[in-house]
Amino acid sequence: MKSAGNILKQAREEKKISQAKVAEDTHFTLRQIEALENDNFSIFPGETYALGFLRAYANYLQLNPDHVIQVYRSSRIEESEIPIKELTKPVGPGHGEMIGGNAKTIFMAGSVILILAAGILLLATGKKGNTSQTKTVENGSLKSYLANSDLVPAEKTENVRLESGQTSAIISPGGGIDFSLQNTEVFIILRKLEKPEGAPARAEFEIYPGKTIVPLEEGASTEIGGERFSSRFKLTFDTATLNTVKILVQNLGEVAEATAVTEAEPDNIANPSNFIIHLEAEFTGRNYIDSFVDGKPGKKGMMSPGSRIQYEANNSIQLTVGDAGAVRIFINGKEESLGPRGRKVSKIIRKERDPVEQTKYKIVIKDVE
Repeated sequence: MKSAGNILKQAREEKKISQAKVAEDTHFTLRQIEALENDNFSIFPGETYALGFLRAYANYLQLNPDHVIQVYRSSRIEESEIPIKELTKPVGPGHGEMIGGNAKTIFMAGSVILILAAGILLLATGKKGNTSQTKTVENGSLKSYLANSDLVPAEKTENVRLESGQTSAIISPGGGIDFSLQNTEVFIILRKLEKPEGAPARAEFEIYPGKTIVPLEEGASTEIGGERFSSRFKLTFDTATLNTVKILVQNLGEVAEATAVTEAEPDNIANPSNFIIHLEAEFTGRNYIDSFVDGKPGKKGMMSPGSRIQYEANNSIQLTVGDAGAVRIFINGKEESLGPRGRKVSKIIRKERDPVEQTKYKIVIKDVE
């Protein structure tokens, strides 16, 4: 049976529409379009948000959105029936409680926002009239939604990856970048740039989700976080020319409750650089994958040569790969081997407290029993 992503991709190719054209018409990012066509819904902040994008993309391609969503839901039901015993085991002394409580708070707050946003999107992209009229209405409504959204900017952005938790980028006014921060899509838009004579340059950045304006002077840094972010990050205004700025982004990791723990047990704080599990996979041959991120279903299905996935997890990532030698795996920037060519493997990547340095966590890779 074809997946939802297969249906969307085939329809786009049959209409001879490029992904760049889709991005221009819908104001989706290329990263979001690729994720929808590859059934990689983990990049969206929540399922309601993913459903909204699925419906909008299906309407754009003049498909039946209800059918596409039904195919998507059927695949998710099949995935949820697979038991993952390994993910129920505690990660380390006290660590599961520290992460779990905070993740629940973030999830509850984020869910309300995402449901409201998805509701607006679903209403804006409801089926109306005949097919040709539907396309016009849907595109206009979607652009209007994106223009007023505080989750996704209307501007096109360049997708970047946080290599080992950090990256740099050069952007111009009206342009920006997007990146995945612990399964939340973050956007940074440069709204204003001033370069006065004899004084540091000044810039205004707009951060999504939240649509928050952040002013910075050249050389200054600020930390970004809050209810809509499952992890904090530091934004640095590095340098500027007359019409571009160079920024630095550093993932500071999930640090909720750190203040209370620091006062009571200063030796039990995790090293922030080792706190989040970053995984990137590049498939060098046709391969099968089944994945779970912090116990939630991730990508499942056949992967074509050259395709990629990336995940960020608080606690664990589980992978089942049909051919361990036909995929390159990078964990926190370091390449790891899953096994020899032709062998099917099931691995779990998770954090454990370092037995030697109790102030740090280490990442371990184990076979799933």
